Amino acid sequence: MMRLVDDIVKFCKDLILGNFEQQPGNAAIIIGGLVSLIPVVDQIMDVRDVYGMIYRINRKGTKPRTGI
Repeated sequence: MMRLVDDIVKFCKDLILGNFEQQPGNAAIIIGGLVSLIPVVDQIMDVRDVYGMIYRINRKGTKPRTGI
């Protein structure tokens, strides 16, 4: 029973956090894609994902490309 509750909590967390989450689950990715088909919700999710990527880049930095 606890495993199911843990899975549901992770799914909701992944769905809400979007690109803030490093490794979202497959179900959250699929449901997020379906939810993003709703026009206004799509724009809100896009803003969330842009901020998530900016946050991640600021936190970790970018790796320089070498060997080209």
